[in-house]
Amino acid sequence: MGGKSTLLRQVCLTIILAQIGANVPAENLELSLVDRIFVRMGARDHIMAGKSTFLVELMETASVLSSATKYSLVALDE
Repeated sequence: MGGKSTLLRQVCLTIILAQIGANVPAENLELSLVDRIFVRMGARDHIMAGKSTFLVELMETASVLSSATKYSLVALDE
């Protein structure tokens, strides 16, 4: 437990706040605009559908990556 998920959430929230012109928790911030933010955190299996947790994670990640553009922020958690 090192706070990785919390940091990931904070980065996404900071990007959103910066893009709407709100104050962000930083002395200085330079970033490119992002067109989409994709977040994949945690997964559960779907045993009745024959899908393991690993398979669900792979399918969700594939979906995110196929929808993302070069201007998207993709945040993947363990």
